[in-house]
Amino acid sequence: MALSKITNAGVATSGLPTGTVLQTVTNSTEGYISGQTNTSLADVTNFTVSITPSSTSSKIFVVASAYIANALVGSANVSVQLSLLRGSTQLSFAVNSSESGSGGLQTKDSVAFSFLDSPSTTSATTYKVQSLTNNSGSSYTVDEGRIVVMEIAG
Repeated sequence: MALSKITNAGVATSGLPTGTVLQTVTNSTEGYISGQTNTSLADVTNFTVSITPSSTSSKIFVVASAYIANALVGSANVSVQLSLLRGSTQLSFAVNSSESGSGGLQTKDSVAFSFLDSPSTTSATTYKVQSLTNNSGSSYTVDEGRIVVMEIAG
């Protein structure tokens, strides 16, 4: 077992075992997107977080969750996709579905997903959430979002 060395700044991360959480960064947002259609993914306002890994061998564990409110306008079977990106690279996605009513019915459902990333960098790395819907006749909001990133010793 490796020994940890105490320095003036605390415990040196090089002495910690693989799997140790080295740092955690979180962002809660009330940001939202409204009225996005299925033409392309769009950033969800303020649904982003940045972390600077201490080693290229570190893994980044990302957890994101939000509520999606669908305002169905003239159709049913509306779904909303949230996508997790590192910079411009899509890593994962989650789909929220609402399948009832028409003409302004409101539903509010939660969606959550996680991803274990290997960015192989010690540069600041930004994770963000984007969204889209499958139905151009609907609008929706994404709110109460939370994104948490944890650097894991590799």
